[in-house]
Amino acid sequence: MEISFPKLDFLHIENLQNLVGIYSGNCIMAFPSLKQLTILNCPKLKEFMVNSMSTDIATDIKPLFNEQIKFTRLEFLSMSLNCQQIWHNRAPEMPSFVQKLKELTVDGCDNLRYLLTCSMIKSFVHLESLTIQNCKMMEGVIVADRLAEEERSNKILFPNLQALVLEGLSKLTRFSPENCIEFPNLTRLEIGKCPMLKTFTSSPVIGDTAVSSEKAENTNAPPFFNEKVAFPQVEYLMIYWMESLNKIWADQLDGDSFCKLNTIGIGWCEMLVSIFPFSMLERLQRLDDLCILECDSLEEIVEAPSASHSQALVDTQPTLVETDTEFVFSKLTKLALGGLPKLKGFCHRMHIKCPSLQLLEVSEWKQVQIFASEFPNFQRINGDDQLEIQIQCPLFSVSKVRSLKILHVGMHY
Repeated sequence: MEISFPKLDFLHIENLQNLVGIYSGNCIMAFPSLKQLTILNCPKLKEFMVNSMSTDIATDIKPLFNEQIKFTRLEFLSMSLNCQQIWHNRAPEMPSFVQKLKELTVDGCDNLRYLLTCSMIKSFVHLESLTIQNCKMMEGVIVADRLAEEERSNKILFPNLQALVLEGLSKLTRFSPENCIEFPNLTRLEIGKCPMLKTFTSSPVIGDTAVSSEKAENTNAPPFFNEKVAFPQVEYLMIYWMESLNKIWADQLDGDSFCKLNTIGIGWCEMLVSIFPFSMLERLQRLDDLCILECDSLEEIVEAPSASHSQALVDTQPTLVETDTEFVFSKLTKLALGGLPKLKGFCHRMHIKCPSLQLLEVSEWKQVQIFASEFPNFQRINGDDQLEIQIQCPLFSVSKVRSLKILHVGMHY
């Protein structure tokens, strides 16, 4: 028997505190026209179909969605509930509708420990936007499942994903296992308020638990992004409130990852000593807007190269370094700095030129002096040494308005 809603194209369920299911029974429910489904703040809802016979053998948990539900055209799915599992963790048993999904938002699902397994990824071929927020128990977005070793070593690919947001995940220790992972069309990446997250990927673990964070001090911490993660199209990058982050990029990256960065915002990362490794400079030719806030340990924006490294770059990458002491940010028009008490300069052993810089925002006069020497075209406003205004940093989606000093650089604003 099948129950069908042939004309329903939008379903929004919210604030139903005692709701345990949409239907109780073993009938098939069909929504042939449904494009958008939103389920918010329904704390007792763990199964879309109550009393379903479908149980995930691997976890002995009944998933929220199973094969009795037909969403022929579903493209937008948003959830905030307490289910332990959204779908079967085996690809052959995944509901067929996930292949049509374009946008998936998971917010406040506190019982989820992971979202997907490696074998599920190939089902989400049309996914364009993935947002995961405020899931208190989530340890990994993607986990390894019990596949053959050769299958687990395959590349993880999100072919059409354009936007990825990870925020407020207090137990998250990695996005995925340490497979090679590629986002060929991702343009926007935001990661924030994940205090245990040190690296984007880590060594794989079989089952539904993530790798625990290391408790010991790690003076040689791995970079957050390494050669196994490919982001060839990312233009907008935001990283904030990442308490365990020691280093963002590896000294060497393969391919064309991060070569299209246009806007970068880094904030409230108290363990960072520098932002970019020196070898990263060649990938920043398109950088237009750079904002760095409240990084207590930050000493320089670009990590200074060793003498041998500098000479090697001159020999092997003459387009990057005209001499061993100069680099030009040709596209940079906006630079905002605030709350950087240990900042000494942009790069200790290099002279930085920003011929297109129009707006420089800093929070301390000490930083004005540092950057006045690096950007000799800066002008004071009305002859004053400092002009304090109230602005909201444009690179961070926060409501707090910060007090910053502002200088105009160049002839235009």
